[in-house]
Amino acid sequence: LPDFFSSWPHLVSFDIENNSLTGNPFTLLDTMPDLNDDGGDLLQDLQLFLVSFNDFTGNFPPAAARQLSGTKQLWMAGNMFTGPLPTDIGFLDGLGKCLFLLNA
Repeated sequence: LPDFFSSWPHLVSFDIENNSLTGNPFTLLDTMPDLNDDGGDLLQDLQLFLVSFNDFTGNFPPAAARQLSGTKQLWMAGNMFTGPLPTDIGFLDGLGKCLFLLNA
């Protein structure tokens, strides 16, 4: 995935489902510069983060959960993610729908 998130701070929907994409989509969020004093939330307008049914691997880093704090829907099933969900998932207080299926 290209490093474009920091160029689109008002991105509302990120939907890349049902492709054959590889890597870890959370890496970009985990390494984004923290531009706010409150510990993240650079993507404050992002409501949909849909990455299901690709060939993604890796884990869900805590910093990525903080960047997705305003997200209403988080879909990540049908990939090969590993590891536990970060405790920072509690920052997703507006989350209405989510679909997780992680390999332990």
